[in-house]
This record gives sequence, C-alpha cells and structure tokens, in this order.
Amino acid sequence: MKWNRLILASTIGAATAIAGCNKPAGEARNEAEEARSAQTEAEQKRIEAQRDLEKVTAEARAAAADKAREAQAEVNEAHAEAVDKVRTAQGKLSEEASEAAESLSKAKTEYRAKAEREIADVSKAIDELKAEVVNATGKAKTDVEAAIADAEQRRAMVEQDLKNLQVATAQELERVADRVEKQIVELRKRVRSAAEKI
Repeated sequence: MKWNRLILASTIGAATAIAGCNKPAGEARNEAEEARSAQTEAEQKRIEAQRDLEKVTAEARAAAADKAREAQAEVNEAHAEAVDKVRTAQGKLSEEASEAAESLSKAKTEYRAKAEREIADVSKAIDELKAEVVNATGKAKTDVEAAIADAEQRRAMVEQDLKNLQVATAQELERVADRVEKQIVELRKRVRSAAEKI
C-alpha cells in the first residue's frame, strides 16, 4: 500500500508537470512577450530614474556652486572692507606720525633757540670776565683764568648736547633738555662765582 500511494503520487505529479508544459504555443508567446515588455518597462524606468538622479545631482551641484559664488563674493567684500579700513588706519597713523614729527621738530627748534640765547648770555659774561681778569693779579687772576677755562669747556659740552638734541627722539627730548638746562644753570653759577673773585 505504501508503494501504491507513492506510485500514485509520482504519477499525478508527472501528469501535472506535463500538463503545464503542454501550454498552447500562443499562450507561451504571450507570456514571453509580457516578460519582454515587463523587462523593457523596467529598463525604461531605470533609465528615467538615472536621468532623474542626474538632474537632481546637477541641480544640487548648481545650487552648491551658486552658494559658493555667493560666499566668495561675501569674502571678497569683507576683504575689500578690511583693506579699506587698514588703508584708512594707515593714513591716519601716517598723518599722526607726520604731525608728531612736526611737533617734535618745532619743540626741538624752540628749545634750541632758548638754550642758544642762554649760552650767548653766559658767553657774554665769560667775555666780560676775560676783559676784567686782564687787570687782576696774583691768586685771584689764576683762579679766575682757571674758572674761565672750566666755563669754556662746560660751554662746549652744552653746545655738543644741543647738537645731540637735534637727533633726540620724543622720549629722549625731555631728558636731553633737562641735562642741557642743568648744565647751563651750573655754567652760570661758575661764571658768577669767578666774577666774585675779581
């Protein structure tokens, strides 16, 4: 029985398979045509999808390029503004430096003129001492002549410092001017002291 059932099942399966293969030729052609049509349609859809993808990609690239151009334009504009600000600042600095140099030169010239007047006064006093010492005698004459020589040497130092004043920076000007002023005061004291000895 068992074998009978097995044989029966095999026979039914084979008959079913043979029946499927025995489709009419027209029906098989229709199925083949439908399969080709489905394949063609699938290929067209794939091509359309590829075109759509390329279109979207091109649009995305164009949009990215536009944004890049806009960003570059903004960068260029910011750079131009920065350059303009730098030029303006440099112009102001140059103008301020020019004004400072002019002011420094004026201060040097004014101080030099003042110091030269004071030195001229001291030189006049030295010349008067020289005239008076001619009639002096002894220790007084020797002391006054030594004081005159010292005063002339100090005057030469003051005149040298005045030359240094011309090349002094703004920071050095006050220091050099103070030193010259102190030297002139000391020079006057020594000339007065020498004059008292006659």
